[in-house]
Amino acid sequence: MSGGKLKSLQVLRGLAAMLVVWHHAYTHLRVPPGVLAPPHMRMAGGFGVDIFFVLSGFIIARTAIFEHRAAAGDFIWRRVMRVAPMFWIMSLPWIALALMKARYLPGQTLDLRQIVATITFWPVYDQLVKPLLGIGWTLCYEILFYGCMAALLTRETIGYRWLWPMSAFGLIAASRLVADMPLNRFLGNLVILEFLGGVALARLHQPSGVPRRWAGAAALLTGLALWLSYTWLTGALGLQIDAWEAVGDVNRVVVFGPAAVLVVYGALQFEDRIGGWLGRRLVQLGDASYSIYLSHGIAMFGVMYPIAWVMHFDGDMTMVGGIVLAALFGLVVYRWIERPVLSLFARRPPQPVMAS
Repeated sequence: MSGGKLKSLQVLRGLAAMLVVWHHAYTHLRVPPGVLAPPHMRMAGGFGVDIFFVLSGFIIARTAIFEHRAAAGDFIWRRVMRVAPMFWIMSLPWIALALMKARYLPGQTLDLRQIVATITFWPVYDQLVKPLLGIGWTLCYEILFYGCMAALLTRETIGYRWLWPMSAFGLIAASRLVADMPLNRFLGNLVILEFLGGVALARLHQPSGVPRRWAGAAALLTGLALWLSYTWLTGALGLQIDAWEAVGDVNRVVVFGPAAVLVVYGALQFEDRIGGWLGRRLVQLGDASYSIYLSHGIAMFGVMYPIAWVMHFDGDMTMVGGIVLAALFGLVVYRWIERPVLSLFARRPPQPVMAS
């Protein structure tokens, strides 16, 4: 992995991004039930977020800790600059929309807490507050994870120092049983365990080992079966599996977390099978996954929804159009915005690598 990106994980990134796009097309475009919007499956696409969290834990642990020890300052700079500038840029339309609503719609006010959360990725105030670009709630947990990793990198050895953040997390999560406050709902949200699942997978994975394709196939099938069956079950029973504000995080993480770990493990076993025209296209989709993730709301709600309303599209046609448009728009954003932004913020001279 140190020699370059893993194609299998790039493909998985792209598919996870498209799952999130499907989820928002289903839940926010207000389409009636259909082939692409089956009953009781409203939350199925949210599984893409769980995959992203496990991927993040795996990649960060593998590259920053287990393969080589990065300097803490260099690590946190690179990770924040990888995430934050694009998020701020893609938040601008939503900031403008919030300002217009506060200016022209009676009874609408601008929530300054959302502005601050958008800039700082810190959601804890008198209540938990999402950034104006709503999917930014996941990036609040990403930045929290980066901070924990940076703190570990300040130590000469990792070893049992993992016990300190794990113990702190356990205490904070347990405190939710006694006092329900915004701070412990954020710091004690069980989705953090999905990052740690990725870290554990990185520790166990042998990049130079022989792929275990039968085990990989079994893991993929088991993970996908858990995801689909549990999504249907929770939908049929009306259970909450939205992890924001730690509402439904137990219901979600207890199955989606292990399922995501199994899917990531399974994908890794097929690394050497990613090739050909389709493989290259899927890797490109993975390269653009962050742009797709951040920009799909603009494509779907700003373009597809008005088209569907004017053309009287049915639910499935609206979803297909929204998903395809979001993917194409994300690829354009990646080519003309994300890549130049990454080049701009990659110019910081690398810091010395900390000795193991």
